[in-house]
Parts: sequence; structure tokens; C-alpha cells
Amino acid sequence: MDLPMELLKDFLRELQRDLLMELLMDWQMEMQRELQMELLKDGLRELQRDLLMELLMDWQMEMQREFQMELADGLADGLAEGTAEGLADGAAEGLPEGAAEG
Repeated sequence: MDLPMELLKDFLRELQRDLLMELLMDWQMEMQRELQMELLKDGLRELQRDLLMELLMDWQMEMQREFQMELADGLADGLAEGTAEGLADGAAEGLPEGAAEG
């Protein structure tokens, strides 16, 4: 084989190697971008889940506080009404029979 043919083959091999290396580097960079996007998506999903859980816990605590306030108000109202009725009943019982009816 003559020298120009050997030089051409060497050149083509080198060109092929360079093109394959460039293709491999492009593919590697694309895979890194996809991996970063997946990691970002996973991180955002986790953050969203954490924020929703925090929001749910805050809402649940607020509902508990409101329920406890309503319960306390109801108990206070019931106690006040019960005390007033008890005092009225006690006063009526303490009066002479004719005065209580009159």
C-alpha cells in the first residue's frame, strides 16, 4: 500500500475517533441534564409534599382551636344557664308556697 493511502486511513480513523468522542460527550451532557431535571423534579415534589403537610397540620390545629373555643363557649353558656335556672329554682323553693305561686 502506498503512503497517501495509509495517511488517508490514519486520518479517517482519527476523524472517526474524534467524532465518536464528541458524540459520546454530547450524549453524556444530555444524560446529565436529564438527571438534573429529574432530581429537580423530585426535589420540587418533595418540597410540595412537605409544604402541603405543613399547611394541613396548620389547618388541623386551627380547626382544633376553633372547636375548643366553641366547646368552651358552649360549656360556659350552659353553666351560666344552669346556674341561673338553679338559682331561680332554689329561690322559688325557699319562698313560702303562696309567694312562689303568686
